[in-house]
Amino acid sequence: ASMEQLDVLVVGCGIFGVNTALELKARNVARVAILEPGPVPQEHAASTDISKIIRMDYGTDVLYTEMMEEAFPLWRALNKEFGEELYHETGVLIMSKTMAQGTYENASLEEMQKRVKGVSLLNEDQLKARFPAWRGFKGYYNPCAGWAESGKVVTKLAEKAVKLGVKMIPKGMKELILEDSTTPGKKRAVGVITTDGQKIFAKNVIVAAGASTPFLIPKLRDRMWASAMAVFHFEKPNDPKFDPSKFPVYGADTSTTGFYGFPSHPMDGRLKVGNHGVGHRVLEVDTKSLEAVWAKVGKFEEAKFRRFLKEHLPEVANSKVLFHRLCCYCDTFDGNFWIDHDPEVDGLVVAAGGSGHGFKFGPVIGKVIVDVLQRKPNKFAPRFAWRKPQEGVKLKEEMRCMDDANYALNTSLPSSL
Repeated sequence: ASMEQLDVLVVGCGIFGVNTALELKARNVARVAILEPGPVPQEHAASTDISKIIRMDYGTDVLYTEMMEEAFPLWRALNKEFGEELYHETGVLIMSKTMAQGTYENASLEEMQKRVKGVSLLNEDQLKARFPAWRGFKGYYNPCAGWAESGKVVTKLAEKAVKLGVKMIPKGMKELILEDSTTPGKKRAVGVITTDGQKIFAKNVIVAAGASTPFLIPKLRDRMWASAMAVFHFEKPNDPKFDPSKFPVYGADTSTTGFYGFPSHPMDGRLKVGNHGVGHRVLEVDTKSLEAVWAKVGKFEEAKFRRFLKEHLPEVANSKVLFHRLCCYCDTFDGNFWIDHDPEVDGLVVAAGGSGHGFKFGPVIGKVIVDVLQRKPNKFAPRFAWRKPQEGVKLKEEMRCMDDANYALNTSLPSSL
């Protein structure tokens, strides 16, 4: 069965999709729907789990820092709007063994000293005095940062979208419905066919399907792919060193080891640790594929996490694992988001490529996406334009560790995994 033509169909109810729908409503776009097979939040998505880091520490890459300067007041406003603390402004501790010139950590320090009062380099003794759980790091503490209850944020925003008249269609996308465009040599997207065969028509389709995007738009597969990153929740040692005041959000030599983590979670004190690294290529974003990846890599990942903990957070090194997951990034070849009109298909915008650092931009990303859709100027949008992969260029978001040597696993598994 067909239905009336929508103004905009958003495919995906993650942090990009739901904020797009909210922004469309804020601009009085009448008929907006989100196509999302569910559940919301999607369990394998990058925008779920109990927490995500909210930071503006981006090394030399001030475009993202400036986007975050716009986002912080909006995160604080979200707490007021929903009457609960969804964003916890704990600050962030950015650490490395050397804090050497030319590293992400040192560049972030220099940039944050220009922007935030009271940021200064802590040597190892100073850091340990203030944050006693840690061993072996220098670094700095930036009070303007924290973490958000990510899965809960997506849920609340989706509920808000429904209240504002966004239609939720609990189905998956199979493919676009394409017709010849009035522009010679181009196609036009006029809607989508769902996985159960329903046709949904729309003047504009925005594919914001996170790690599933390259599977839905196959021509993007040389530019974006799904990568799965290990995340563990460990039991917190019964030790005042792990009180949130002494143990904030942190990046622990992230640009060379990938490790980052969170203060004890209000739920039951658990300590979440993640790795912003190379990860594992996934051939399908579904439970079965991810379980197969975990069966191959889970033991290795846990050993790697415990090695890191033994060296730098010894009290947690033998803590019990309360939960583990694979977090699916929609990775682009250069680590920048992908928000643009398809140059070959009128009526189609892709808004994906979060590359493991998108969630924090939630409050501003909808504006970028809808400005792009409506062809309005947006100072951030050019970075996210449709682009060709650059041969031999290994670009990344600066905090991320893409050094395979630190990630011995990649030598023992086929790269096609």
